[in-house]
Amino acid sequence: MVSPTRTVLSRLAGKVVIVTGGGGSLGRAQCLRLAEEGAAVAVWDIDSTRGQATVDEIKSMMDDGKIKSGGVRFDEVDITDEEKVVATIHRTAAQFGGIDVLVNSHAHFIHKPNEEAASEDWDKIMAVNIKGTAFTCKHATPHMRARGGGSIVNLGAKCGARALNAFTPYSTTKAAMLHFTTSIARELADDNIRANVVCPGSIGPTDLLSPHMMPRMGTEREVADAVLWLASDESSFTTAQTLFVDGGCHGTE
Repeated sequence: MVSPTRTVLSRLAGKVVIVTGGGGSLGRAQCLRLAEEGAAVAVWDIDSTRGQATVDEIKSMMDDGKIKSGGVRFDEVDITDEEKVVATIHRTAAQFGGIDVLVNSHAHFIHKPNEEAASEDWDKIMAVNIKGTAFTCKHATPHMRARGGGSIVNLGAKCGARALNAFTPYSTTKAAMLHFTTSIARELADDNIRANVVCPGSIGPTDLLSPHMMPRMGTEREVADAVLWLASDESSFTTAQTLFVDGGCHGTE
């Protein structure tokens, strides 16, 4: 029987991973989970305090011998700045020897109906959620190609597949994320580069009313586990897919 309390794992040993939005709650959990499995992790965030906190936590776990990561670094990155994205990707590849996995966990959130959304709201959310994702994918994929393949995991949302009230700008970008991902999956398939989407359900404290078939809220770790599977070679024949990690929420509407 395999112990569920193993501390040194290796499903991503030798892999180099970039996680955008790595200082946020979901992004942090993904960085920790990928580092646990042996990956070298480049943590990107526009908020240097949050991003560095994720790096410090990984370093502490490495120092304590709890994980055997391939290394960790932090970069403060505005992903809407294509030149900044290019420079940071090159630094990451130079330090770790290449790039194998890109996890786009960043997001700009606007909770407004269309009638209340201003022009600048649309400009900002499209720039971060769509153009930023396009930039990271565009400039990471040549490094993956040089390694013989790779995996792109984009974070979507359930509202990208089913409309929610007063979420029009955000829902629109997450719907575009689904089509963008399947499009690049087709473009990159011959290069052995896979692209998939993870759509979380409601994540948070268990004392909240759950909207899912399963009578509880999801956890950040459960989302990170889904990202891990798509990042690993265990999903080597999986591309252009949307994985709902939502306790059955999308099947109840």
